[in-house]
Amino acid sequence: MFNDSKYTRWYYSIIQNATQKHSCVEKHHIIPRSLGGSNDKKNIVKLSLREHFICHRLLVKMTEGIAKQKMYNGLLRMLTSKKHTSKP
Repeated sequence: MFNDSKYTRWYYSIIQNATQKHSCVEKHHIIPRSLGGSNDKKNIVKLSLREHFICHRLLVKMTEGIAKQKMYNGLLRMLTSKKHTSKP
């Protein structure tokens, strides 16, 4: 599903580090639902807002074809979401 690249390694490094922290604010599907991932606890990790954005950017780089399109659309939705664009 994901290519073997530095982006994939970076992605899983962020996921691994996030499982050891407790001050995270965003829920992220490790395997995106649009690529067949589930809502099971083992497929969800809590990330900081920054980590969440980086992971979605890496997912675009880690995929090809229709999966890449889906990941790009997810990134665009994140960038245009009021949750992520509102100022304090």
